Amino acid sequence: MTEAADDPGFGRVDADGTVYVRTKDGERVVGQWPDGDPAAALSFYRKRYDGLVVEVDLLEQRIKAGALSPDDATSTVSKVKRTVAEAQAVGDLDALTARLEALEPLITQRREARKAERVAKAEEAKQAKLTIAEEAEKLATSNDWRNGANRLRDLLASWKSLHRIDKASGEQQWEASRSSSR
Repeated sequence: MTEAADDPGFGRVDADGTVYVRTKDGERVVGQWPDGDPAAALSFYRKRYDGLVVEVDLLEQRIKAGALSPDDATSTVSKVKRTVAEAQAVGDLDALTARLEALEPLITQRREARKAERVAKAEEAKQAKLTIAEEAEKLATSNDWRNGANRLRDLLASWKSLHRIDKASGEQQWEASRSSSR
């Protein structure tokens, strides 16, 4: 066996072929490369690191593009952080972890934006349902029962197609429209 190899930044191979990675927490063993060239060992484990870099790059792109829901993004970031923490690779694992942690504020921002969007949709639906209920009340006082019944069916279909609102408001509006149509 040749002499031990050292990557001054992130890893080394000792004389017995044990490969180490350096992180902020210290050194840890990532594998063995017995009876081989230590430079080849470092190269092999650096390629594994390169694979992790690609995985983090793709995850960043997907999150920034909004391709993942906030819950899926949080779950995937946690999974990849565990993968990086346990990786049998030589490279700047701390930098990858920092990049993953930097995604958390963006995920939180996306979560808040989706929440606000749901609230806005619910408010729009509430207003639309109120309009439907008011029209149903007017139809209930009309003498044109044939067209009124057809229009009530149309209103019911429209009601059902709208975004759900909180149960109390929905029931209140529905009961108002049902009682006026009796």
